[in-house]
Amino acid sequence: MNHASRFTFLIFLAAILPRLYALGGFLTIDEVKWAEGAAQFLLALSSGDLAQTYWHFFPGVTLAWGGALTLWSLCLPSPDLAQCVQSQVEHLPDSIGWLRLTPVLLTSLGIAGVYGLGRKLVTGQVALLAALLLAFDPFFIAHARILNGDAITAVLMFLSLLSFLNGMRTERLQESFILHPSSFIFSAVLAGLALLTKLPAPIIGLFIGGLGLVALAFDWPKYGAAAVRRWMGLLALWGGIALAVVFLLWPALWVAPAATLQQMYGDSFEVGELGEGHDAFFMGQVLDDPGPWFYPYAIAFRLTPVVMVGLVLSVVWLVVTGFRKKRLQSPELTIALINLGFIVFIILLANLSPKKLDRYVIAVIPPLLFWAAQGFGWTWQNFTWLRRLAAPLLAGLVILHLIFAILAAPYYLTYYNPLLGGVEQAARQLPVGWGEGLEQAAAYLNSLPGAETLTVSSWYSDIFQLYFAGQRTSFSDDGRGQLSADYVVFYINQWQRQKPYPELVNYFRTGEPVFSVKVGLLGSLSGQNGVNWVEVYKAPAAQSASGGPKIEGVAQLLAYKIATDQGRLSPGETVGVTLFLRVLGPLPEKTRMGVSLANPVAGTNYGSWRSLPWKGEWRAGSIVEWPGELALPADLPAGDYRFAAALQNESGAAMAEFAISEKDPLIRVE
Repeated sequence: MNHASRFTFLIFLAAILPRLYALGGFLTIDEVKWAEGAAQFLLALSSGDLAQTYWHFFPGVTLAWGGALTLWSLCLPSPDLAQCVQSQVEHLPDSIGWLRLTPVLLTSLGIAGVYGLGRKLVTGQVALLAALLLAFDPFFIAHARILNGDAITAVLMFLSLLSFLNGMRTERLQESFILHPSSFIFSAVLAGLALLTKLPAPIIGLFIGGLGLVALAFDWPKYGAAAVRRWMGLLALWGGIALAVVFLLWPALWVAPAATLQQMYGDSFEVGELGEGHDAFFMGQVLDDPGPWFYPYAIAFRLTPVVMVGLVLSVVWLVVTGFRKKRLQSPELTIALINLGFIVFIILLANLSPKKLDRYVIAVIPPLLFWAAQGFGWTWQNFTWLRRLAAPLLAGLVILHLIFAILAAPYYLTYYNPLLGGVEQAARQLPVGWGEGLEQAAAYLNSLPGAETLTVSSWYSDIFQLYFAGQRTSFSDDGRGQLSADYVVFYINQWQRQKPYPELVNYFRTGEPVFSVKVGLLGSLSGQNGVNWVEVYKAPAAQSASGGPKIEGVAQLLAYKIATDQGRLSPGETVGVTLFLRVLGPLPEKTRMGVSLANPVAGTNYGSWRSLPWKGEWRAGSIVEWPGELALPADLPAGDYRFAAALQNESGAAMAEFAISEKDPLIRVE
């Protein structure tokens, strides 16, 4: 093993170790969907129904192959593959660590590849620093160790670019035009794999096509039509190989190419909502489109101080070189400018969509860190006293960079740049939270007496329920599910966007949570100090009013609660009742809400309702609790009754009734 091979292997080990740490510790959003996709892919292969290897418009095929192999390995002793696969997905907290091995291995290999390809373009020290910065970057570690294709796509795109640049540098036109375009072929294969992984990958094709045309423009004055034939041929070969990789590795294209591509196109708009806004939280506001500055700002929050310093040095390098025109032909400078162009190109194209999240431009991280490494490289090459300290400086930079990842481990996604205010400032200005901490909320609720009988309404309920021992109810748009639960679990990016609506969020959050998960300044999770990430509140455990009946212009009945421990009522009993209402408009003067029991057959109402006129704030959209007492007649016949509620005048006569659904449970009187 030669020197370069040893370094490549060591970089692979350095990259994989932080990605393996506590790999199965928690779930993040979308991972359930990716696991289900891998399961569908495997069962489609085993049944021979290859058209079903299409599972999403991503298309997520690269990860699906790895996930399918993992599930097959886990189920190898099982006689019923379908049942075993379903069980693995249903118990995802137990299998997620194994499924995440695919992105961990692929990204770790990719980072080693960044060194292997990068050292042919820049000095070995710069390539080594770039690879190690990528290996230990908290944001990139975070996405490289979850079941999601973003980090894999990013590293494949960058490797494709580096390989293409190697081809441009070592295989440029010579007098004989006899070339071996191995670098271009390898670049195309990597691009094909990226296309199979996640939708942003076509960006690499556009950028490489543009690079080829730029190279053609440089070669045209000297070689004329021969340059056109050569570069057009190489670009056509590149594109053909990339598409061939897509076809060869996606079984759905073998049997139904037209139908698969048509479904992929349709789903990108219907499922992916391509071109539509997404209630993004930015600068403390909820916006349909946060605008062109979202990505630069969001990515800056994801960088470490080490990388920020490197980027500043790179800018200084470009400015200084600009004043020294004789150095403008430097190969390292050319690579830096191409990387910068790639970063800008990704952000410009990503800005075409109003739907924005920081991970949508994670492809800028590899070239950005490579560019930062070049800034450090230029600095120690141009200052003699620093040049002698290059090795210890490199080690120090890497260690300092790694410390930020260590402090945020094992979550990593909770890291935000301390130079910009860390997680506290990020939570005020950017959408944050990937589901981390929900497993801790579930553990708290599981520790309560009778946890199996508890009902919980949680944001990201598909993740939460996999950890929770009890029952779940919906996190509904109108609040009925939350009011009917024993506990409600709020998540930071939910209340950032005031989901499902501000008044419901305020109804719960004006009180104190019974449990919370906090994130500290540098990304560590705890229950003590920091920014609240997950909050658990005691909920009313009321009866949800099916359909949310309304008295138009006045109120909507969301839920009601009868204060009885028996589960039934008795004749002559006086019982407390609380109505949970969403205000729709002004409450008419000299009116109140009234409650009774209705005989579902005869339609007769029973009970005397006592409550005070409303004295509190009655503001449109707000949720109010209207308490009172219902006194049942002593001669009330035993039987099943339906809950009834109405708007009454001062004399108790009903002015308008809530249309209580027959789906609501009957109330037993005996």
